[in-house]
Amino acid sequence: MKNFTKNDEGFVCANCERAVSKLNYSSRDHCPYCLCSLHVDILPGDRQNGCGGLLVPIEVSQSNKKGI
Repeated sequence: MKNFTKNDEGFVCANCERAVSKLNYSSRDHCPYCLCSLHVDILPGDRQNGCGGLLVPIEVSQSNKKGI
């Protein structure tokens, strides 16, 4: 079973209603403006979860290290 499915689509954020463009290289999984996302994946990019609940960030931290 694959652990990642590329699903590069733009969308309108369900929280802030801003238009979010596709990344052109990977699957976008959250709004870059308000950081909210929808619970739509079982495995990254598969869009197979029927929940669709709004995921709201509870904390934001910054690091100079890539990927953290």
